[in-house]
Amino acid sequence: MLNLLTKNKEIQIFKSAQEAYSYLFIKLQSDGVDIEIASERAFKFSSEYAERMNLPKKVEVQEKGVKGLLQNVKLVSDFLKENPTIWEVGKPILIGAISAVGGAAAGAGLANAVQDAEPLPVAPIVYDEEEKNEN
Repeated sequence: MLNLLTKNKEIQIFKSAQEAYSYLFIKLQSDGVDIEIASERAFKFSSEYAERMNLPKKVEVQEKGVKGLLQNVKLVSDFLKENPTIWEVGKPILIGAISAVGGAAAGAGLANAVQDAEPLPVAPIVYDEEEKNEN
């Protein structure tokens, strides 16, 4: 919820229907309005407000960690199912980016392996004993 002050008036801006409902319900309750009447008025207001402002019914809390990652993967998956043309256009780009990153990582790993490798031992050359004796 965002409060804006303009010429001594406070303007409420909500992010979801849920915020609008909560704000009005609590305000009506503090003014002494009956709980059922406050709930009906707050519901009507929040539904109309969300519809006119094109807001979601509620704002989902972003999870953290593995749950957050899975939530984001599901969100992307649902979006791609609804918009298959985006996937068809983006698939070669994504595969190219993954290949480039993987190739760079593999090249860096190979370079580190070559730098860390021990040099091969050099064995002395042994000539035939007969050849040595002739000289």
